[in-house]
Amino acid sequence: MYKSKLFPILRSFTSEELREFERYLASPFFGYKAFVLKFFRHLPKYHPHYRDEDISKEALFKKVYTHRKYNDNLVRRILSDLIRAAEDFLTLKNFKGNDIFRNACLLNELRNRGLNDSFRVRSGSILREIENSSEINAELLLNSYFVNLEIKEFKTSVRDDVMQEAYDQMAESLSVFFLRSFLSYVNHVHTFRRKGEAKDNISLSLFKAIDDRRLLKSLENYRGKLAPYVKMMLYNFKIVNDRNDVSSYKNIMKLLDDHKKYFSETELKNIYVNISKFFNYQNNLNNNRFIKETFELYELFLKEYFIPSPSLRLQLSFCRNYINASKSTGNAEKIKVFRDTYSDCFPEEHERDVELFCTAVYEFEKRNFAESLKAASEIGFQQAVIVKDVRILKIKCMYELDYIESVRTETDNFKRFLSSTKTLTPQSIKRGKHFASFVLQLLRSVNTRDPSTELALLRKKIADCGNLNETKWLNEKIVSLIK
Repeated sequence: MYKSKLFPILRSFTSEELREFERYLASPFFGYKAFVLKFFRHLPKYHPHYRDEDISKEALFKKVYTHRKYNDNLVRRILSDLIRAAEDFLTLKNFKGNDIFRNACLLNELRNRGLNDSFRVRSGSILREIENSSEINAELLLNSYFVNLEIKEFKTSVRDDVMQEAYDQMAESLSVFFLRSFLSYVNHVHTFRRKGEAKDNISLSLFKAIDDRRLLKSLENYRGKLAPYVKMMLYNFKIVNDRNDVSSYKNIMKLLDDHKKYFSETELKNIYVNISKFFNYQNNLNNNRFIKETFELYELFLKEYFIPSPSLRLQLSFCRNYINASKSTGNAEKIKVFRDTYSDCFPEEHERDVELFCTAVYEFEKRNFAESLKAASEIGFQQAVIVKDVRILKIKCMYELDYIESVRTETDNFKRFLSSTKTLTPQSIKRGKHFASFVLQLLRSVNTRDPSTELALLRKKIADCGNLNETKWLNEKIVSLIK
């Protein structure tokens, strides 16, 4: 009984929705049997847990039918009816809140019944709502398409200006919606290339067949009502496919400055995700060129787009990037706040390791190197990109604690790790190898006859190296030794 599909659905209901569902079952309009309602009325008292001992089929049957012998077939039928009723109830709730299909279904019904005056009045009011909307999103585009499709069908026999305008708007809305979905899909394929190449399909065939540069140029020159929306999806497409397209990034930021209220919360969230990926690429390539903007973006996401809850988890990549951005921008206290506030939302399988990573980085920034090394040594990540972060942190801790032989051993192990890993990018491997090389040179310079000269030369090498992890820390160590 506990495994019935009914109870996961009921657990998702609020107390108010349970009362609504009871009224729904009781309504003669929907035609549910009285014994189904009678059975259901014994369930809300067990909400939301529905423990096995409370909802066994035999126990519930006995409460509903006090003087009858247990009938398993009857209970199964009631449960089946309740599952179907619950699913229909959810469908109705969703439909009531879904302008796309509710408006189109109403206009379709009015048109088919020949209720022309009602159609004109209702379609006019719906069009005004769409046209006066302050934001554009996929749902609005589909709503516009279906509504204008109904108006076009309604006016087909007349073929007047209203029919032509509705036809134009229908095609415009559908075209923009298609481009949004199409460009987003192509972005996905480019990002997760292996998945996209598994099989050919019409979308990829279409993209290969069109002149994409000409298409993108025409979109950039578009001046219609939906221009900000079209340009935003265009520039997002560009920065996903070309992480060096700084011009498109700047155009996105200008659109956000000028038209932020134009985009829905979901659209803004997707825009910020693409910007963060652009930042990460640029930071890796150009020594944290956009690190300040990265930190501000992650802060914005946490404050405006993420509500802490055990059922909602942050991605591991987000946690890592936020911690590193906080460290690199001198916001170490934010790491502690992040750990204390969001630990329940860390990826479930990595929750302890993310907490330890926060602690290790935070304690290092506070110069508590022994505590940092202890936390770092307990981290069990297997993901190469974070393993690299942790190994670098451990080398730094050992150096600060004057564990010189341990630094040499750990640095040699780090170099072997970089040579054997298959999942890090060539750029990331190169940065790590440069770091390891400079750490070993730093140790050797201290023991030379003229350490000041050697350290000055080493400092120049670091300045000339454009692809290096922990440049700031290495320079700090050289300065402290020269003094």
